[in-house]
Amino acid sequence: MSVYHDIITWSGNKANFLRDALRRLILSPALSATDIDELTELLKKEVGFTGITRMPIPHAVVNFTKKLPYLVRSFVCSGHLNESE
Repeated sequence: MSVYHDIITWSGNKANFLRDALRRLILSPALSATDIDELTELLKKEVGFTGITRMPIPHAVVNFTKKLPYLVRSFVCSGHLNESE
């Protein structure tokens, strides 16, 4: 099983705002202020705030397999994942 598949499987039952955050982090090495504002809106929507029209874009609609090596390196370098795992 590939790391890509593991990540997708792990995130499959997570909240939509988390899946959107994962997509953003895979597409860019850091979240911008706009990303944080948009994710905050999505979180508020998720917990029941009304009047928020922003819709999450889950990772499933974006093909980011070319970004996967970056993601794996980032996890290994940050200590979130041991190279032996």
